[in-house]
Amino acid sequence: FISIDCGATKDYLDDVSGILYKSDTGFIDTGTNSNISPGNYYPYLFGGRQIRNLRSFPQGKKNCYTLKPEQGKNSNYLINFFFYYGNYDNKNKIPKFDVYVGVKYMFTLDLDQDEVHTLRLFDVIHVPTSDVIYVCFINTGSGIPFISALELRPLDKTLYPFDFGALKFGWRFDLGTTTDQQDIDCGATKDYLDDVSGIFYKSDTGFIDTGTNSNISPENYYPNPDFGQLSRNLRSFPQGKKNCYTLKPEQGKNSNYLINFYFYYGNYDNKNKIPNFDVYVGVDYMFTLDLDLVQIYTLRLFDVIHVPTSDIIYVCFINTGSGIPFISALELRPLDKSLYPFDFGALKFGWRFDLGITTDQNQHFLR
Repeated sequence: FISIDCGATKDYLDDVSGILYKSDTGFIDTGTNSNISPGNYYPYLFGGRQIRNLRSFPQGKKNCYTLKPEQGKNSNYLINFFFYYGNYDNKNKIPKFDVYVGVKYMFTLDLDQDEVHTLRLFDVIHVPTSDVIYVCFINTGSGIPFISALELRPLDKTLYPFDFGALKFGWRFDLGTTTDQQDIDCGATKDYLDDVSGIFYKSDTGFIDTGTNSNISPENYYPNPDFGQLSRNLRSFPQGKKNCYTLKPEQGKNSNYLINFYFYYGNYDNKNKIPNFDVYVGVDYMFTLDLDLVQIYTLRLFDVIHVPTSDIIYVCFINTGSGIPFISALELRPLDKSLYPFDFGALKFGWRFDLGITTDQNQHFLR
């Protein structure tokens, strides 16, 4: 693993994630280190320390980090990008710039001005053809590029068998998909437009006819407003071993879809005990929700890429005898086949704090 806190002056062990972050001085010799003012720190525990500083590139059109992973070329890697502007330069104007890995364009950081204090994450899967990976930030004339943190993770080729270029992922606000998407707030009693994301969420009553709606007590709401509405209710499944949502996307079978799963327990049942259960898409096992008791008030997200062989996608929650399954929200997004050309089963992603990547297919990792 290579974990870099860009702009940090020394290495440190992160108290939250348990990840050892390195200063970026050994990976790049251009750019300027800057600190975020304490009054502008990102207010949530996730990612907090890594985004108290950054490296910006006021000089030159192209500035690159040099990464040399031990596995070398022709291995598969996940590269995580963290961007938090935080008005570090007191200009209150977010720059726009391009990001490349090697000679390949990956994405453009193009944020709205009201996202000055928003943490943005982008993920890239890359298969280098040399033992060195260059991660480059390109000044396009719309402000000074910057980066808050970089993480490089080797991927198991049995789970990620493709050997071409790069695939691009990001948080749900970056998906750029407006057609044929389905957004379900599980346990909600009516449809609504989310004020934060601008996403129109549907009640799940049209997608499932089993289970029980439950509300989270207001004092236990998830505190981050980016996800708060989705964590105020849920659907649980006290009856039956298997309960399934039925999704019918317009594009039908043989298209590629990203399915986002949101889980927030929030002690909704006053038992103070998080259940463990399995999740399937169709007949394929995806992952096990297996949380520690300290994560009662933690929002957990998992992503699955799925290529169905029928026009209906069944998303199923399996009671394994370790508590009642539940789900807070589901999102379905069609993917562009020019970016996601594989046609096999499913790939599993999630948030970054579970980066236990091994050959064990039951391991999943958190973005």
